[in-house]
Amino acid sequence: MKKFIVFCLFIGIAMQLYASIGDIEIGSTAMYKEKLSGVDGDMSLLKHIGNYDFGASCDVRLLGLRLDTDVIYTCENSQASQEGALNVFVAAGLAFNINKLLVLSGGLGPQVDFAIADDGTVSDGDGSIDFCKDFSRAPFSYRFSAMLLLRQLRLEVWYRLPTEGFTIDDPQLDRLKPSNPAHGKVGISLKFSLL
Repeated sequence: MKKFIVFCLFIGIAMQLYASIGDIEIGSTAMYKEKLSGVDGDMSLLKHIGNYDFGASCDVRLLGLRLDTDVIYTCENSQASQEGALNVFVAAGLAFNINKLLVLSGGLGPQVDFAIADDGTVSDGDGSIDFCKDFSRAPFSYRFSAMLLLRQLRLEVWYRLPTEGFTIDDPQLDRLKPSNPAHGKVGISLKFSLL
C-alpha cells in the first residue's frame, strides 16, 4: 500500500511539474473566410458567424516550444453540389507564457487543402492522398497568436500569413518572406487544457 501511495504522489507531482512547463490543448476554431483585404475597414463583417469556417484545433506546448494543428472545413454550397475542402495547417514555433495568464506565440508550417467530393471522398489536387508528398509541396504560412488562460479554458485569437511560396520541396530562403499582411487570415479558437 505504501508503494502505491508513493507512486500516486510521484505521478501527481510529475503532472503538476509538466503542467507548469507545458500543456496540451484541444478545442474548436473558426477562421474568417476572406483575407483581411476583404474586410476593407468594415470591422462589422467580423461579427457575423456566417462569415467563418469552422474546425478543430490541437496544440502542444513544452518548454517554450509549440506545435499547432488546425483542421478547418470549408463548404461551397450550390444547387448542383456541396463540395467542400479540409484546410490542414501544422506549425511549429515558440510560445512565451506571461505570468500564467497570457501566451504569445509565433510559428511556421505547411498548409494543405484536401478536396471533399459529393460522394464524400477526400483527395488532394492529384486525386489521391499522399501526406508526405502533399505536405512537402504545400506552401508555408506564419501563425501568430495571443491566448488568454482562464483555468482550464483557453481563448485564442490568431493571425495566419502566407510566405512568398516557401515549400519543403523548393526551400528557397528568399521565399520565407511574409507576403502582404492584407493576404493574411484571422481566427479565434476556444480550447480546453488537458493538464
